[in-house]
Amino acid sequence: MRFRVRKTIPALALVAVMMMSTAVSPQSVEELDRRASEFYKNKEFTRALGEWLRILEIEPDNELIQKKIEMLYEEKHRKDLAFQMARFHYRLARQELPVDVQKAKEDSDVAIASFVTAYRIDPADPDLQLMREDMRRLQEEVRIELAKKRLSEELRQRYIALMEDAAARMKSMEFERALANYKEVLKFVPNDTAALEGLRNAELAISNRLKYEKIQLLLAAGIALFGEKKYKDARNDFEEVLALDIKNREAKKYIDQIDELLESNRNLELKRIQAEQFYLSGIENVRKKNFDQAADDFENALSLIKNYKDARARLEGLDKLRKEYAEEQRLLRLRNIDREFQNGLLAYSEGR
Repeated sequence: MRFRVRKTIPALALVAVMMMSTAVSPQSVEELDRRASEFYKNKEFTRALGEWLRILEIEPDNELIQKKIEMLYEEKHRKDLAFQMARFHYRLARQELPVDVQKAKEDSDVAIASFVTAYRIDPADPDLQLMREDMRRLQEEVRIELAKKRLSEELRQRYIALMEDAAARMKSMEFERALANYKEVLKFVPNDTAALEGLRNAELAISNRLKYEKIQLLLAAGIALFGEKKYKDARNDFEEVLALDIKNREAKKYIDQIDELLESNRNLELKRIQAEQFYLSGIENVRKKNFDQAADDFENALSLIKNYKDARARLEGLDKLRKEYAEEQRLLRLRNIDREFQNGLLAYSEGR
């Protein structure tokens, strides 16, 4: 599938241009390049790009600098791909825990390896800084779930019974009994994520009943709104929970799900807009008899959204339009030849 190139300015270049002064200072190309190389070495890509762009203002045809800028974009692209891969497999692993621990382990390994690749390229990236803690927690939770799988059957059944009883005690507001259950679990499954979260909630309920109850009401409201697909309102409730209890795993879990859904919706809308642009461009190219470009446009629209409008039918109808147009052109050429021949005969007869 071929995408026709659309001329755009990469976001990194826009930021770099904004950082440049309106007039190029009378510094030497060598000094600017030295400074840019130092920025690049220190992973300050935007500042490095700004200096190299200054050089191109002085020497627009400087091929060495152009290659350095291309190298920078390639490295940034590699980082972005690794970041997206890390985020994708992180979300998969989160969804798979604790049901399919082995699959979660495989996805977490890919996520962490991809994160390391991106982090080595640009450790100062704010998104990667935020992701680092998520990766650490994921790795720890996978390790704990694998350890639980290795428990004897007797201990596993005891774990399940204690956790189920603790959850029931929390619902019936027997917080001291629930606390005892969570502590018992942690004796033979140290650092168990679910037990630690239960222990924390039980301690909060005992020490500050009003705060605990407010959190539970907000969680219930948020979950209800989530079920009604009112994601923004639900997210507000979960954010209120985190304002009261920054470590609340339930609220964080739902916020992650909501962000993923909203991002998916944004991506879908972006695809729809792009598909419509390609579709309209294809129709315009058909009108102009640019059939090859029209084929590219319709194929691009279909690659973004399968069966977009009647793009497939239009694509399949291009061969017929090509033949009809070729026949029109052939007949037009014949008419032109005949007209020229008739004009020649007339001129000949008048000359006699």
